[in-house]
Amino acid sequence: MKSQFPFEVPFEDIEAAPDKYISSVFSCLESEFLIMPKGAGFVDYPLFEHGYEALKKATSGFNKFDVDAEFEAIQKTPIALIVIRTMLGFTPPEWAYIATQKGAVEITQGFIRTLDRKIRYNRRGKLDHFLGRPKV
Repeated sequence: MKSQFPFEVPFEDIEAAPDKYISSVFSCLESEFLIMPKGAGFVDYPLFEHGYEALKKATSGFNKFDVDAEFEAIQKTPIALIVIRTMLGFTPPEWAYIATQKGAVEITQGFIRTLDRKIRYNRRGKLDHFLGRPKV
């Protein structure tokens, strides 16, 4: 007999044997992460961890926040910028919007999307490389 899902039976049946229905739900769960498309711009765990560790070091384990130290870490390890965005839970356009609202400079969605993409696709270089600034 095929197992039934909780939404297929009366509530009384679920109350009588909850483990059976819990098992039916859990048996079909799978991580979407495992089936996500992973193109050239996909940030894998080792790369994300590299950026995370750079931020962790710059902030003394996320205990001390200093804009200059964090900016230096991002300049040396640009993927750290993607890590910050991810930790905050923003998409690139959302981040551009919030940054513009809270800052003194307009940051367009196009600019932040392009910067985000350049960092994810080209894993080498310093932040100035991605911004198109000449080295001084």
